[in-house]
Amino acid sequence: MVFKITLIFIGGGIGSVFRFLLGYLFSIKKMNSIFATLSANLISCIIIALVLAEAVENKNTNTQIFWAVGFCGGLSTFSTFSWQNWQLAQNQQWSMLAFNVIANLILTIVAIGLGLKFSSAI
Repeated sequence: MVFKITLIFIGGGIGSVFRFLLGYLFSIKKMNSIFATLSANLISCIIIALVLAEAVENKNTNTQIFWAVGFCGGLSTFSTFSWQNWQLAQNQQWSMLAFNVIANLILTIVAIGLGLKFSSAI
């Protein structure tokens, strides 16, 4: 159990730092922070699909725990997504709010599909 918690701890830390760096990159490019969050969620969905497809096939729970629970848990961010949507609603930016919700919901599902398709190709 301690080993699994350590895997989650390390993976989550790396995922969180990666998410921070994505936000920093998007801020340098003067892009809206919703695109950093969307990117983090898309990358996380592709990785989780790859990892879970591999873990199901090979029953490698340590890989699954490190990447899916740790790294992707640290990288993906529902709370930031929700906060950004709240701010968009407060600022009455309805078209950006609709774009953000629809893009995150649809594109993350597509990203899962792409990750699964890619996993079967390798």
